[in-house]
Parts: sequence; structure tokens; C-alpha cells
Amino acid sequence: MYTGVVIVLVVGVALGAPPAPAPCCAPDQLECVLGLTTGYMHEGKGGSQTGIILLAYDYTGRRMWYSYHLTDTYVGAINYDVIQDYKNGSQYVIRGKTCTRTVLTGEMKQDCVPATATYVGYSTLTSATSKIGFNSYTFMAMPNQTNVVFSVTEDGCYPLSVQAQGTANNTSYFTTMGYVNVTLGIKDPSVFIPPKSCPQVKAKDPFHQFSGGVRYIMDKYRK
Repeated sequence: MYTGVVIVLVVGVALGAPPAPAPCCAPDQLECVLGLTTGYMHEGKGGSQTGIILLAYDYTGRRMWYSYHLTDTYVGAINYDVIQDYKNGSQYVIRGKTCTRTVLTGEMKQDCVPATATYVGYSTLTSATSKIGFNSYTFMAMPNQTNVVFSVTEDGCYPLSVQAQGTANNTSYFTTMGYVNVTLGIKDPSVFIPPKSCPQVKAKDPFHQFSGGVRYIMDKYRK
């Protein structure tokens, strides 16, 4: 378990760093909480989103679950869950008692350091009783020319932090995310079970092929 990992954003490069490591992949099953802060500018108006996102990542079962709990400058509270079931080709968006099911296409990709990433360096996060070494990388994501900087642990390739800056849909933004309470395995598989209120597939839905913040951030590791 890792806590307080947002601190890594201000840790300097350690002396005596090892050579650039080979690209690694995150564990096949993990759960965590993501702390999110995003500042954005759209048509001359600035705003922000802050909050947390609960995440269950199950590459073995080819499924993901996100639970958003955010506050936006203009929208206010944002609360909804997303289930992505790649084996069955279905995505579910749950808002309160309502649910939408859409067709999910493509294969789920493993969360890995992309081959195109540039190694930035090695640092450590140290307490009185322990030390965590981590590696940082950067790359330019397409098609929106988004600059991404992220860090993973030296042992286990656990995600630690992400910074992303770019433009999408005429909106410029800067996002910082820190991973906390990262644990191996899936403690509660029921999060992947959609409500019975999701019987029909809608061809068109505002969340079809969900491409929000977490989907993008997770894509940074994908080959």
C-alpha cells in the first residue's frame, strides 16, 4: 500500500541513480484512489475540477471500474460510476438510479510504460522507516499533443503520479493526479456487476466509448 504519493511531484532526482530501466507494466489487478486536480480554460473562461476517483483495474478479467466524485467550478458536484467489460463488449454508466449500456469495442490494453516514453530519472520517497524508489517518464500523447509526465515505483511498477498538459475540444487544461492506497488484487468483484436497470444497448450515448479523464490517464501506460 502507498499513501501520500502526491508528494512525488516535488521530489528531486536522487544522486547515484541507476541506468534507465526497461519499460515495465503495472500489476494485472489493483485497486486505488486517485486524487485529481484539473485547471482548464475554455473560450476565455477558466475553471477547475477537484476530487477523487475510485479505481479497480482487472487486466486478468479484462474489466475496469471507475467511481467519480468530483466538483467542477461551473457544473458543481459530479458523481457517477463507469464499468468497462471488455470480455462482453459492454460499457455501463451509472448515475444514481439511472444506467446506460453501450457497446464497448476494441481490446483492453495492459497498463505499461509506453515504448515511446522518454526516461526522465530516478528519485526516492523517504520516511523515517522506509524508502520507495521510483522512475519518471515523459511523452507526447496524440492526437491532442498532450504532454504527459508520470512516475511508477522501481519495484512492482505501481503507478504513483501523473501530470498532463494539453488541449482537447478547444479547451486547454493541466491535470495532476496522485495514486493513494494502492493495493494488489480485487477485494470486491461486485463493483464490476452492473445494475439490473441496464438491459438495453443504446447506439448513441454521451458516454459511448468513455473517453474522460481517467480513461485518458490510464491510456498513458498502454502500448
